[in-house]
Amino acid sequence: MAIGDASVFVGDWTQWIQFDPARFGITHISDKEAKPLYIQHHALNRFEERSYSPKGYVQIYLAKTFIYGTPEVIVYRGQVLICCYCARHKVGYFLVSYHGDKWVIHTFLFLTNEGTPEGTKLKELVGLEKEDAKYLMIDRVTAFLDYDIEHDQRLRMLFETAGCGSLFGYIKLFARPEDNVKNSAAIANYLFGKADYFDEFI
Repeated sequence: MAIGDASVFVGDWTQWIQFDPARFGITHISDKEAKPLYIQHHALNRFEERSYSPKGYVQIYLAKTFIYGTPEVIVYRGQVLICCYCARHKVGYFLVSYHGDKWVIHTFLFLTNEGTPEGTKLKELVGLEKEDAKYLMIDRVTAFLDYDIEHDQRLRMLFETAGCGSLFGYIKLFARPEDNVKNSAAIANYLFGKADYFDEFI
């Protein structure tokens, strides 16, 4: 679906978003003209599933950011990523690609996911693989809500060193009954058992 903003201040009621590669310094695409920005349902579903925020937020966030702000867009390993913030907390990226007459957002990558700079850093620090992240549920916000990761010194340092410290601010937006938050020792033991050398970072 096309991304736009319904506003009484524009003549045709809806202002559709244009993705301009030149605006973001994207040089590996020969077509420099701005084209409409679309998003697939898959991306909306992945955002809701991985961030625990409603998918409707995505369209509002992107529309307002492109019209009234300056989107943070990076090219990482040949892929174009649009940074996503929830209440000023960075939670991940939208993966967007060029398709001739449009740009399409295909999926949402949580901050710790493979394919993000932060995910790569986690792999460098503790050898984290995609299967490990899925097993530990840190490929989405789940583990950060269910376990007291923010109170474990080594885990907190790990995620902050990898650039994921914003997640500790993000989880404060959720109601977390203290008696339901589990001890994160098992996560720490799993991760640091894979990389004994992480001690040099703390």
